[in-house]
Amino acid sequence: MLSAVAAVRCPRERNDIVRMQTFTAIAAGATLAATGLLAPPAAAAPRVPAEVERETTGTCSASARWDLNLEREFGVIDIGFEIDGATPGERWNVVVKRNGSQVLKVSRPADTEGEVDVDHIVRDRSGSDRFTVRAMSTDGQLCRATLRI
Repeated sequence: MLSAVAAVRCPRERNDIVRMQTFTAIAAGATLAATGLLAPPAAAAPRVPAEVERETTGTCSASARWDLNLEREFGVIDIGFEIDGATPGERWNVVVKRNGSQVLKVSRPADTEGEVDVDHIVRDRSGSDRFTVRAMSTDGQLCRATLRI
């Protein structure tokens, strides 16, 4: 294409041709990107299922009940832990561990209905993960949950 530009003797015409070639290259690149032809190959996609969800429930040391939900999706794991039947306003200290390493430590009060909700997101790693949750109320009630995903 450069030879066509060099063949034009007038500088103004040469600049017009260069602008047209640049515009054409940009338009072609945008078209390829829009159609997905520049997307990474399918072999680069992760080999894990698109979405995996696990759930388990249990009772605490007194009257409260707990629910642990793990959802793996889009390269992250969504952790949901809920306590039902707690005393409204009572504070709960919650620790979440992944394969023995702490990923979250929070203190939450029970709402007016006696529920405590803890949600957290961690990056997904290869292989399976074991999550443990330990929740202790200010009056000493203890909840323990374990789930593998």
